[in-house]
Amino acid sequence: MNISIDSTDLPVNSLYINQIRLAGAEVFSISKWQNGVTARIAFEDTAIIMPQLRNFNFISKIEYTGLDVVDVNILNSNANINMSSANTQRANYGDGLAQLLQLNGKPLHDMGFRGAGIVIAVIDGGFINANTHIAFDSLRLSGRLLGTHDFAYRTDNVFCRSTHGASVLSTLASNVPNYLIGTAPDAQYWLLISERIQGEYPVEADLWISAAEFADSVGADIITSSLGYTVFSNSKLNFSYQDMNGQTVRVSRAACQAAEKGIVVFNSAGNDGLSEWHYIGAPADAMKIITVGSVNAMGKISDFSSFGPTADGRIKPELCAMGYKTAVADCTTNDQFTNGSGTSFATPVLAGMTACLLQALKANNIAYSSEIVQNSLKVSASIYPQSTAQEGFGIPNFENAYNSLMYSQSVEVLKNEYIIVRNEGNNILINFKNKNLKNNISIFNATGQILYFISTKKDEIAINKNVFSTGILFLKIENKQFSCMKKIIN
Repeated sequence: MNISIDSTDLPVNSLYINQIRLAGAEVFSISKWQNGVTARIAFEDTAIIMPQLRNFNFISKIEYTGLDVVDVNILNSNANINMSSANTQRANYGDGLAQLLQLNGKPLHDMGFRGAGIVIAVIDGGFINANTHIAFDSLRLSGRLLGTHDFAYRTDNVFCRSTHGASVLSTLASNVPNYLIGTAPDAQYWLLISERIQGEYPVEADLWISAAEFADSVGADIITSSLGYTVFSNSKLNFSYQDMNGQTVRVSRAACQAAEKGIVVFNSAGNDGLSEWHYIGAPADAMKIITVGSVNAMGKISDFSSFGPTADGRIKPELCAMGYKTAVADCTTNDQFTNGSGTSFATPVLAGMTACLLQALKANNIAYSSEIVQNSLKVSASIYPQSTAQEGFGIPNFENAYNSLMYSQSVEVLKNEYIIVRNEGNNILINFKNKNLKNNISIFNATGQILYFISTKKDEIAINKNVFSTGILFLKIENKQFSCMKKIIN
């Protein structure tokens, strides 16, 4: 993606970390993106250790992130893997069909784009029975479960504590014909835990950052997260609506950084639409990511789906998917299916279809960025360019997004004896092979309004796309020998 290496790709200075350790603090997690650490200090040692930390000239800020409860009984699931096979190419989606059709994602599946070769990191609170449920037989047997890690308890066992993450995973990775086929049944997965058991504290947001940085390090194409932070066990630590500006809260800044590293990041809007706090939380307020709201099978917004905009006025959520009575695996068992409601399920449904879109782009050698992909989904959505505070631009249409990217991002040769048209960064570049012809070049919008015109004999011109509004544009080139047209998504 030609993303430059910068200081956030460098490790935190080891001398700083060692000095913090020598002062008596346990370094619990390290964030290179935020250039800091989360450290654990026993209560009785704070009076001795904290003054030392405050005296270090390399520390710019210290913030309390909450009580750490360590004497918990972790529910552990170590059952043998169920070896029954559900690996089939038959496209009988069972109850998962509605959530796929709503996104118009089946055309991509029918073309063979089911997420193969795309790495998805699922950040959640626990994956009980994801190692035994029949929904994931295909995932396990094909070796596409790439790995696991629990950043809260620093272990690789994630098949514990909660079924939430396993149910989330099932909307993506399930492959049981007649019952449930997920939106990305052929993708590869990392399962990552960032939640602790007892209480809710900002330290969990720090652990989310650790999980996101790890996802970047193992080459994740997509992060899907159904977590959010607003209210904590210690009310003094609560975030305010004014904090939901994408800049104030660390985890939101980190989510934005993940997108800047080339990862397409999805986060649930939250389920507070009916509560006094009815807004999105963090990192749902992050810039450069897709925040996902919930609709029912008919496309009607779910009343529980949290509202935007962000405190600084940005549209959030941007998109919606089916989050009411979504088909999921019942991960309290090993072979049953059910339905669940929440933006927690809308988010992975959408993330999974995006994996199929990325596979299609890679298969066609089409260069893309997180920003390009997100913009194509927004433009394809059901109420774009209009938006509402609860549903953003609405429900994306993946066939339309695919078609628009195929038209607008490929290096396309038109009438190759005369002309080459390609996209590079913010420019449309046009090369004329026959240098003796006068060429008329025009750009107009979908209503036929001419936005740009030039008549030239130059053999190469560059047109800056930034001068045009976002949306679908048409490029027309004509001379005495030929005429051609190209659709562009701006």
